[in-house]
Amino acid sequence: MKKYTALFTFSLLGSMTLVSINAYSHAYLTTSRAKLCQERQNINCGPVIYEPQSLEGIDGFPSLGPKDGAIASAGREDQWSLLNEQTPTRWKKVAMTSGNNTFQWNFKAVHRTKNYKYYITKQGWDSSQPLSRAAFDLTPFCQVQGNNTLPAQEENHHCNVPNRTGYQIILGVWDVSDTGASFYNVIDAEFSGSTPAPENNYTDIGDITPTSSLAIGALVKLRLFTNQGELTNQTISMEIESIEQGDENTWPKILADKVNALGILKAGIKNAKGEVKSSYGHNDVFAKDGTEIIRTEVFIDNTNVVIPEANLNVNVNETNYIAGETMALEIIVEVDEAMDIEAQLFFNNASIAYQKQKNIVNNARFDINIDDAEQGHYRLVTTGKVLNSAKLIQRTVAIFVAPSSGGNGDEIVAYPTNIGSYLTGSLVKGENGGIYTCIIAPWCNGSSDYYAPELGLYWQSAWEKSADSTPPESPSADYIYPAGKGQYTASDIVQDKDGEVYRCNITNWCNGSALYYAPGTGSAWQTAWSRK
Repeated sequence: MKKYTALFTFSLLGSMTLVSINAYSHAYLTTSRAKLCQERQNINCGPVIYEPQSLEGIDGFPSLGPKDGAIASAGREDQWSLLNEQTPTRWKKVAMTSGNNTFQWNFKAVHRTKNYKYYITKQGWDSSQPLSRAAFDLTPFCQVQGNNTLPAQEENHHCNVPNRTGYQIILGVWDVSDTGASFYNVIDAEFSGSTPAPENNYTDIGDITPTSSLAIGALVKLRLFTNQGELTNQTISMEIESIEQGDENTWPKILADKVNALGILKAGIKNAKGEVKSSYGHNDVFAKDGTEIIRTEVFIDNTNVVIPEANLNVNVNETNYIAGETMALEIIVEVDEAMDIEAQLFFNNASIAYQKQKNIVNNARFDINIDDAEQGHYRLVTTGKVLNSAKLIQRTVAIFVAPSSGGNGDEIVAYPTNIGSYLTGSLVKGENGGIYTCIIAPWCNGSSDYYAPELGLYWQSAWEKSADSTPPESPSADYIYPAGKGQYTASDIVQDKDGEVYRCNITNWCNGSALYYAPGTGSAWQTAWSRK
């Protein structure tokens, strides 16, 4: 196995505690913080959006289990740490009342169960502090025995929730019976007060969610809907007039203030008194009970956004290497607008190295080392996301690793010479004298009965015919067309079957349909290529 290492030029401070858990089973509470992340009702949650069922940690809560400050992530700060952020407004809340409630677990992989326990925060807990045992009543308000049996795909638990008002957190713990693991899910709940305020006659019908910062000129629209459709003449709009207004946590509050000023709806977060107050970050949208408006949607219109002129220059110390040696890439990125920069190295259509640096103002350096580099064509793709703008710039650099013998990486050998070591892009000469390019390496190295060029039953699944005979040598050519199609970048050199050499000018078109863009023959080839 090849070793791929990516070296960052900045330091990572802090320590990390890793817990080894054998994950045999997976489940989530359907109204949990993690599940609402997957549904995009919570944002900026990290990778848990793909695996809300995987919040598995050491069992034994509250005497053991996740440490304080990491309860929401099941103690897995290495993977789910963003779930541990805790403020009064950070997370979407589900409406709940004290008394009988149903909690539903959805199982992605079942396992024998010891029990389920439910805990709730104390009245008056501090929701601006990291979640700790001190915040909870550590006597479970509900317990359900599992009796060492396998659960169904869905399990519903009917529990009597204690009296609470305002924002509370419920912690559900599923303890599997034959491992040292439990699953931890938190639910962010909003309880109505015992003496309803006027705002308690309002129902949550939508959200103003801080999905991202917005550029100057962006128009934010809150669209209103009834059972009959959209109320197009009642859309509530605001334009971003400054970078400060466009901040991802600021524009939702400005929009919420505008909603409240108009008086049609209310927007904000319900406090412990049941009052709706606008908030930085997430805001809920409420309609008075009995009104015709049943839902809202936020729409961002960037039509009037002025996209700044921006340049991204990528300089690489070396673009030619020898197989078996270390490919040591020193990448210098220069920008004239502040950007977030990502650098990614591709080989055989797989990403083998990735780095990211944020808020680059002038220049940045990336170092990528590939030990024991394999022969073939690599692509370094660098992208820059201009801050406070929707603009993205991409630069692609071709890198070639030649065979250790020092020959041409696209040296043509007679099939089946070297079978077992063909790579995507390898060239061979078939028995009929034709030239073939490998397009799927495992099949190129498969049985000749099925994959011998031109002769095997399924040869076209593995090979692409490049020429009827060996083309004249062209040391300057990167590919023999159509070999490599789909990977061409601007400035790549290709050679056609007649020996003519062409330079790619526009990446997308060079990789387009041969009917239009085959060099020299396509009906529009001159828009993509220049003859050398």
